[in-house]
Amino acid sequence: MPALAQENKITRLLVGTGFFALLITAFALYVHQSTRIEVMMQETHMLYEQRRVLISETETLQAEVSRLSNVDRISSIAAREFGLVFDDGARPRVRLNGSSDLTRLQEEWKEARPAVEKRKPDSQK
Repeated sequence: MPALAQENKITRLLVGTGFFALLITAFALYVHQSTRIEVMMQETHMLYEQRRVLISETETLQAEVSRLSNVDRISSIAAREFGLVFDDGARPRVRLNGSSDLTRLQEEWKEARPAVEKRKPDSQK
């Protein structure tokens, strides 16, 4: 039986070593996975912070665009820098030599001018 006992001892040693190697491998994989998860969590936190900063900057820029595109501001700059004057809707009326208004003047002009016939071009005759 000593050969069988020796074989049993070797088998137990191999099984024990295999089990120990399996435990070491499982622990190493656990540590590796935990480390990767921690790195990913740090990256996620960093990305959330970047997103928060970018959203804040976007809101600031949108407020700045809104302020700069204000109609009153643009109007005042146009008047100050370029001398532009905005029409308030009132039109001056011009009277020429006692004429009453523009429509009457137009009617008088139509009556005074001779009728002009529209001629067809020679190519269409």
